[in-house]
Amino acid sequence: MQDAKARLSLVSSLLSLLKGCAPAMVTKSTPAAKPAKQSQAGLLQSAELVQALLNSAGTGIYIIQEGEFVYVSPLFQELTGYTEKELIGTNCFDHVHPEDRETVRRKAIESLKGRSHLPYEYRFIKKNGDTMWILERVTSTEYRGKRATIGQMGTDLQEMLLQLRIALGFPAPTTILPQTPFVISRNIW
Repeated sequence: MQDAKARLSLVSSLLSLLKGCAPAMVTKSTPAAKPAKQSQAGLLQSAELVQALLNSAGTGIYIIQEGEFVYVSPLFQELTGYTEKELIGTNCFDHVHPEDRETVRRKAIESLKGRSHLPYEYRFIKKNGDTMWILERVTSTEYRGKRATIGQMGTDLQEMLLQLRIALGFPAPTTILPQTPFVISRNIW
């Protein structure tokens, strides 16, 4: 039963993160009582839904407990160059550029306490040593009976801006884009 509650909590938090709403709003819409057979079928469907969302999400998704990665999605691995085995158990801040760590910590705490629902940007250090700018959103959840952070990480902003330039018909720059953060407003889409 504890595992079932953890799965339901994870489903709720993942859906809230992807929808951009507060986790409590999703949790409140969950029916309070169901027959055991329906509940088990619902959990199986929820687990299948979570797996499908994780596999098809356009952002890297991860779960952190006590500061360490406990889950990383396939896209997260692809974006960062690390394998699941290399990331699980490592401190999440070891992969954040040293100059950005305090800001990331502060922004994550604001998000986890519900003070901000906006994504924040920072430099992530990939396995090959390259730095990429990312947008990140996090929310608090319970996973396997313990407090956890579930997050999503957007793709490299420099690459996204380059693709946007090309799609809009502008020539690709002949030099590397400057190492400065960019925020792309949802209003331009």
